[in-house]
Amino acid sequence: MSRPRDTQRSKLYAAERRAFGRSTAELPAVADVQAYVDKVVGAAWWIARWGFDPVRVADGRGSSSARCISTTGIAMPVDMRSKWVVLHELAHVATQRQYGWNVVPWHGWEFCDNYLAIVRHYLGADAADRLRAEMRAGRVRYTKPRQGRPLTPEQRAAAVARLAAYRANAASKDPS
Repeated sequence: MSRPRDTQRSKLYAAERRAFGRSTAELPAVADVQAYVDKVVGAAWWIARWGFDPVRVADGRGSSSARCISTTGIAMPVDMRSKWVVLHELAHVATQRQYGWNVVPWHGWEFCDNYLAIVRHYLGADAADRLRAEMRAGRVRYTKPRQGRPLTPEQRAAAVARLAAYRANAASKDPS
């Protein structure tokens, strides 16, 4: 099975930059990042949602961006070691654990929903509200798309009749 298209990545990254600014090395050493990750994934809040499975932090040198390596590992280059970037990568871990590896788009609404919940819990409501506002402004989906309510057989028949009448009317006005 192929991985679903990741159509929101650039829009989400732009929303993050507007909400949080550029990444700074708040957590300069890999050990600092690992301690923060251990605190996040060891919390009762996290465990209740995604279970307990330690996440290993790799150095990430030689790469220009942070990345989720697996459901148990992330890589963090030096210039990407800020708390919000770590939480972004942990949201990938949570989403992949919840839905399965490469089953949903990497930055789809499922990821964004988890990411906002994680940001709210660990960075506070102000940060989450700021990020949500920037997601909304950038047209990033962060909730499950609404499904229309199913039509009754009578409503479906009426809709089919309206469509047929529209098509007949359009065909009668066609000059060709």
